[in-house]
Amino acid sequence: MRFFFLLNGADVKQGSKKRKRSLFGILKNQKGAMFGLDARIALYIFGGIGAIATGATLTGLFEFKAQGLAEEIRSYRTAIEGIHEDIEEDLFDALASPSNSNLEAVQALWDSTELTASYRPDWRGPYVTWESATHKAHGDIRLYKYQDDASSACNSSNLCYIWLSLSAVDDSVADELNDVMDGDSESNPNTSGTIRIVGSSDTVQVLYRITRALTISS
Repeated sequence: MRFFFLLNGADVKQGSKKRKRSLFGILKNQKGAMFGLDARIALYIFGGIGAIATGATLTGLFEFKAQGLAEEIRSYRTAIEGIHEDIEEDLFDALASPSNSNLEAVQALWDSTELTASYRPDWRGPYVTWESATHKAHGDIRLYKYQDDASSACNSSNLCYIWLSLSAVDDSVADELNDVMDGDSESNPNTSGTIRIVGSSDTVQVLYRITRALTISS
């Protein structure tokens, strides 16, 4: 009488020399770790699948982080426009003692004492939920007044903008952020669009063009 068994996904017929071997069985019966052709093929397959899966996972993670960061930096546009509407003055011009205006302008979004006393009654903040000038993951948060090139000082001959700066963003997250904010067809993210990427190392500075400044002074 013949009996049939199911073992590790392979059919094995008792009393017969013919066996359908599973992949597990193939690997198990190799005499050396890399000497069997079947084993080498299987390892190549597993290695390729693992590399593809790892790459897809990392790309998805960078996209997820970029989407979250995009929402954060967009909130600064709402904040700047809100404080401008309330105090009816350019934020930089309303600072009490602008010895370090790039930092103090950020702090004024949650701390009215950074403003000259005459503007404080009209202050309706805080205008941001993250009340710190250091981002939890992306370095220092600063505000600057620059021309559209994100580096030149404002003057009467060119448009002036308020820029948000994050000093230490993972370069892969920065690239994904640029795609989210400006589209993936942008030819040069360093010189065009609302996002500018400065640097070429694993960690880069990201500048976001928030809105037009009300004055050219900084």
